[in-house]
Amino acid sequence: MFLMWGSDYVYYMFLGSLNSNPGAQNYLKLASPNKRILGDIKEIIYSWNYKSEYNLDAIKSDLDDIVSELTILHFENKNDTHLLKSLHCVVLNEIYENLIPLIRSTFSKDDLYFYERCQKLCKRNVRPGEFGSSIYNSVPFTAAIVELSVLDKYKSPLEKINCLCYTYDLIFADLKLALASLMSQYSEKEYEIPIINNEEVEPILMVVVIKSKLLYLPSNLFYIKIFGEHIIKENDNNRTILKAFERAVTKLIAVKENSIDPYDENKLAPHLDVCKTMKIMAFADKQKYENDDAKLREEEKKRLVSLITTSTAEKNFIPLNLPKMFS
Repeated sequence: MFLMWGSDYVYYMFLGSLNSNPGAQNYLKLASPNKRILGDIKEIIYSWNYKSEYNLDAIKSDLDDIVSELTILHFENKNDTHLLKSLHCVVLNEIYENLIPLIRSTFSKDDLYFYERCQKLCKRNVRPGEFGSSIYNSVPFTAAIVELSVLDKYKSPLEKINCLCYTYDLIFADLKLALASLMSQYSEKEYEIPIINNEEVEPILMVVVIKSKLLYLPSNLFYIKIFGEHIIKENDNNRTILKAFERAVTKLIAVKENSIDPYDENKLAPHLDVCKTMKIMAFADKQKYENDDAKLREEEKKRLVSLITTSTAEKNFIPLNLPKMFS
């Protein structure tokens, strides 16, 4: 890590560290000539004449004004995007304990209903196949579940959206690992991992959400969307992933617990995307050939894996290595 001092800005080498509140605080201390910058931020926050203590739109407007005033008073480069994100992160971390009860009280019924819904579905041990991706039933996605389960420990929209992004990354990592393992056994093109589209990830994300057992997911998504508006607007990946989580919540709320249809493994799909083509492979394993020749089955698997590499759709593709904020 090193610093480069320009005419009117501080360049912080490892911008990825700004994804956390400590990283944002360090950036502000480096970017401001004021050695008491963190103390002055607290002073302005708690001495501010707020328009309302209960209206979320008014509070958001006040917080934006606080960030603007801090920028004018204590920083030279007013247009530094990393500075603005760091200020928002630090300010919202400081005011979080006062703000979040208001948001949670607004969404208390939604939060409770969704939590109880996830609890019931979790007890049923639902898998992606019950939402349309049976080929991934054997993949546990443990890392993604663990990452999402700690969403509530983060305070700023910046940290929370990065938690959602990292959860999405981990889902893709597990998918790629599973595909690589399969292709290393049955294909000579083991390094040509096929493209995975969003439709295939959605059922997996729904299961990850269920098993993370979050108490306040609807209110968290609202908090990120409203108070992290500046982060969402300027980053397509953040916006796409936030919408993916919102869709997952909406679909899970609409699910009728007693009418979840298991994925029909005997129904062949008309399109050869990853999930559906690999489903054929799972189906082929169950076929009983009159001439039960192991080599014949191996060749069939190789052919199907070859189809995966050439027929997967690129539509709605989200890459594995989604850039995080400040990366």
